[in-house]
Amino acid sequence: MRRCLWLAVAGAFFLLAAAAAGGSRSGGRIVFVTNHLCGLRAVECGRAEIATVRSSGGGAAILTRDSVSEATPAWSPNGAQIAFFRPHRLGSAGQVWLMGSTGARQRQLTHLKGIQYFGDLDWAPTGRSLVIDAFPSTAGGWTDLWLVSAITGSTTRLTSTPLSEASPSWSPNGSWIAFFSQGRRLPYRIWRLSVATKRLVQLTSGTPAAAYPSWSPDSRRIAYTLGGRLALMDADGSHKRVLRLFGTRPHWSPDGQWLVYVADGDLFKVRANGTGRTQLTHHGKQVVNDQPDW
Repeated sequence: MRRCLWLAVAGAFFLLAAAAAGGSRSGGRIVFVTNHLCGLRAVECGRAEIATVRSSGGGAAILTRDSVSEATPAWSPNGAQIAFFRPHRLGSAGQVWLMGSTGARQRQLTHLKGIQYFGDLDWAPTGRSLVIDAFPSTAGGWTDLWLVSAITGSTTRLTSTPLSEASPSWSPNGSWIAFFSQGRRLPYRIWRLSVATKRLVQLTSGTPAAAYPSWSPDSRRIAYTLGGRLALMDADGSHKRVLRLFGTRPHWSPDGQWLVYVADGDLFKVRANGTGRTQLTHHGKQVVNDQPDW
């Protein structure tokens, strides 16, 4: 009896300690893209690789090293895998790939034919599927959302609208997928799609441009970019608040206390109330860090 009680107390203490330290599915690391730009002495000109960094900053590690540019990495809900985009060749459409948290066991998940996929993705909270945006044909046009089985790589079309959905973000409660529209019709608005009913709700309107939505862990709020600044709103689009910080591509920490975002080619984190701004990466010449996922 005493042993059971001790184990219960120890387990509770571990969970509380993990939460206090920002413990997460990602083991306290942020995955991102580090992009080598073209310059006079750039050794890896035009190549982007997937990397991770500690959520406290430092300890950066590159996970992919090849001749193409990977993009949009995303942690699986259990932190065991990273999904990412890899093209056939530089600048081409590509496929969804998976790898372990340290870059091991890289494998191609999808074998898309006809569908032109260029990068955006997110995991379902169950870990059994992903959502991507892709062109439905080689003729281009506008992008739609597709579901991808995380087991087989098979795809199912989710939307067929003229909005040209981009940057899908799946709510942790599994109910909604947020995205921003980038087509000619109502561009740079953020929308919410019901996974069950396919009903669309527009959450932002007009100017300035709104993009890159990210759900809070409790599915109650959405962080996004509004006219080049970080912004927050409730899940129904109400109570909008713009932080006094320039940046883009915000993403929530697993404990819901922080946002990681991109500014001036580096990753920063800040509390959701706009305080505690901390720089996490320090890029060198001809390097830009982007697309974080915590």
